[in-house]
Amino acid sequence: MLFVPETFQLDRKEDLAGRRRTDLAIAHASRDVIMIVIGEVKAIEPARFGEKIVVRHLPDWPFLMDEDMARRFHKRFAIEEELWQSDGGGGHLVMGATFSIGASGLPQLCEIAVMPVTREWIPYESLDEQALVNKAIGERRRLVKGLRVNLGPERPIASIALKDTGLDATAIYLVRNVTDPAYDDALAALMQTPGVRHIVWQPGEDLPPSEPRR
Repeated sequence: MLFVPETFQLDRKEDLAGRRRTDLAIAHASRDVIMIVIGEVKAIEPARFGEKIVVRHLPDWPFLMDEDMARRFHKRFAIEEELWQSDGGGGHLVMGATFSIGASGLPQLCEIAVMPVTREWIPYESLDEQALVNKAIGERRRLVKGLRVNLGPERPIASIALKDTGLDATAIYLVRNVTDPAYDDALAALMQTPGVRHIVWQPGEDLPPSEPRR
């Protein structure tokens, strides 16, 4: 069961709360019912026995974490939180989580994952990748964003692929500041993939020029 918050409007606050109560009736009826929420994190705040996550458009219905879960959350997603907190360009932190509804009527988080995204809702995983995405967007380039999905940080991936560089797309990899022979070997092998151009990029450099597709 998926729950996506409805857009909040102050003059419709009671109507929205009532409709939410109806939509989540199955979860209110039993604590054994687990639902999924997708939304944008507005704030992470202290609570009496742990912490609470306030989701945008749900100002009156915070998601609760006990102390143990809050501790594990901050440890696992420390980088994502830092990127979100330091983003002065209007970026967002997207949350996907499972939850049940406790006796209080408030949602209790079971599992959670968060992902920082740019103002345009494009995911990124480092400041360098954010700079690359913002540069491509600023130049109005056609691109596909690479996602790590289930690959660990020790595996190289193309951060973006430019689709406007002529006959072949151009895969762009970020310069890695940490020396790691295994990573370098994997990147060298990946850059041998035929049918696409490959370049390594770092902030301050230009992107390959756009070319008309013949």
